[in-house]
Amino acid sequence: MKWKKIKHLFAPNNEYPWMHSHAANPFVEILPNDKWLIYFTSRNKENQSHISALIISPKDNFKVETICPRPLVSPGELGLFDDSGTAMGFLLEIQNQKYLYYLGWNLKVTVPWLNTIGLAISTSISNDGFPIFQKYSLAPLLDRSNEDPFSISYPSILYENGIYKMWYGSNLSWGKSEKDMKHVFKYAESLDGLRWKRTNQIILNHIYKNEYALSKPYVLKDKNIYRMWYSYR
Repeated sequence: MKWKKIKHLFAPNNEYPWMHSHAANPFVEILPNDKWLIYFTSRNKENQSHISALIISPKDNFKVETICPRPLVSPGELGLFDDSGTAMGFLLEIQNQKYLYYLGWNLKVTVPWLNTIGLAISTSISNDGFPIFQKYSLAPLLDRSNEDPFSISYPSILYENGIYKMWYGSNLSWGKSEKDMKHVFKYAESLDGLRWKRTNQIILNHIYKNEYALSKPYVLKDKNIYRMWYSYR
């Protein structure tokens, strides 16, 4: 499969205090009017990340039509699992509601950070044309556990034969710098998108000598084959 770069789409230009830099982790939702709603992660001057979105017209040379004037999901209160930032993960529609699975992160002292997976749900659209999200809980949906004792990260989810299937990142070890970690992909399943059973099975491990982290999986099923796109360090 070959990819062709088309154009530069968007970069923040201090439009808002919470959108000082970054347009990372894009996720596209196809709207009924042939527009694309692209969720992304931006950062303020304090390096806290927020989730927001913009609407583009792919038929008009991918023109940016509207930038959301507010964060869709903001960092939590001091001490919560997402007080250092929220980052776009994956979007599903479950029972006519939008389920936004996001990365919540904390800066740490003994290790660089702690990542967990949170959930925000939207049942309505604001006057600005963008969904209104409410956090499902003050606690993460998927936290550290016996299967994932160090840190977990970005999910990719498929619904198939009554089962929600999740591929997500998990640390196998940590250290005082990023390069000390060993971050791989694992797998979990759910019947409702809320309660997840982890298998502790490593789905994809490192293959290169200096590789230390896999990140941001995206899984599609092509006939009988599962295909995953991901990044690595």
